[in-house]
Amino acid sequence: MARKARPKNSGSIWKKSGKFILTVRSDGKSKSVTLRNDDGSPCRTRQEAERAANKAQGALTIQSHEQLAAFAAESRRLKAAVVPLAVKDLWQAYLAAPGRPDSGQSTLKLYKRRVGQFVQWCASQTPPIAEIGKVTDGDAAQFLIDVAGESAAQTYNSTLATMRMIFQYVLPMCGLDSSSNPFSGVRRRRGDGVRREVLSIEQLQVIFRCLDTGLFPAPEPGQEGGVLEWRPPHLQELRVLFHLLVFSGCRLGDGSLAEWKNIDFSRNEIQFRPRKTRRTSGKTVVLPIHPDLKKALLEALEWRASNQPGEDYVLPLVADRYHRNAPGVSKDVSRVIRMALGEETSVMPTDSRRKIAANRLGAHALRHSFVSLAAESGVPLAVIGSVVGHTSSLMTTRYVHGSREAQQRLIDAIPTLGTADGESAEKRALCERLAVLAAGASVGKLQVAVSVLEK
Repeated sequence: MARKARPKNSGSIWKKSGKFILTVRSDGKSKSVTLRNDDGSPCRTRQEAERAANKAQGALTIQSHEQLAAFAAESRRLKAAVVPLAVKDLWQAYLAAPGRPDSGQSTLKLYKRRVGQFVQWCASQTPPIAEIGKVTDGDAAQFLIDVAGESAAQTYNSTLATMRMIFQYVLPMCGLDSSSNPFSGVRRRRGDGVRREVLSIEQLQVIFRCLDTGLFPAPEPGQEGGVLEWRPPHLQELRVLFHLLVFSGCRLGDGSLAEWKNIDFSRNEIQFRPRKTRRTSGKTVVLPIHPDLKKALLEALEWRASNQPGEDYVLPLVADRYHRNAPGVSKDVSRVIRMALGEETSVMPTDSRRKIAANRLGAHALRHSFVSLAAESGVPLAVIGSVVGHTSSLMTTRYVHGSREAQQRLIDAIPTLGTADGESAEKRALCERLAVLAAGASVGKLQVAVSVLEK
């Protein structure tokens, strides 16, 4: 029967026969009371006991009629302030909650589905849980066990975070504070996921060599060994996409939908607003263009005129495929890596609850490789953060804005991975000058220039 410490002069909570008891010493005398929830049921968890103790402490320390009258008046005020909210109205209440996050449609769809699971679960209990204020810590824990208990840790923890956030914004509408959140006391489950691996310089060189030649040494499972000539869909554009992912650290969606307005050859800069954080931070990432990336972008000018009217994508075919089937582009990238290196890009952990294999080498592994190469070269974490736009597993400090000079040092730290072609400095200078002129030219002028060069 161990007592648990509380703030000074606030009494102590201890447990006896499965019930929590609050003992307060006042004026040389000890007073004790069994702690109960608002519905009169005994508290069964430490968190419930703490909430009840905060309410009961004032009553135990009353020493005069005036204090008793004041305490009664405050209790009546608090009771009147609590507004019952039906569980079935939880989703509409969240949508109307002031200050809630301005989430995108896909995120709201996920939230709504999980709230719907919670509403159904509450209705299935005996007796049914009808009001939000009646949901206990035990109910929250049991809901997660019943709904996500057999799922992977990521799904379980994501469901927990969603419900914790939903209640955080809805409880004040019921006259309750955040300490009443039944999901705040539920622990996250230890992760059973697979860390994305980082590609070495040698591995990246192999991948780019395969993209340059179209020859992949590793056949698909079930095929005989030897060099395989395999053409990924939109090979030329896919090659430029790999350059964007490796040399800018951008995500797959940002690279697939990059536009020419984001490329400034005269300033040697590329910029984009990360789609993932566009609704929250709205930050624009600006960084120098790596020489290998610049060469790839100059080649990409060749198909700029193939964009549909009103579009100006760097990768028109990839952008079209991404709009229609984003997972398909991700699979294209993973297959290139698998074919080039002869390694499986996904794995199913033996002790995991996962139902599908986890990606260990894919588009995001290229982003991790960018960060890793920069970190291994001694680039400060703050500078890396200013480029990638958010924290990652390699970053342990909060990012601050990096200077233009520091970002240039970061790009310089990324080694050149392309194959040498022996082109002269004069030719490179002329190609860069041509790219600057082409960036501001009309489609008609570009078509004329292409026809002249093809003669």
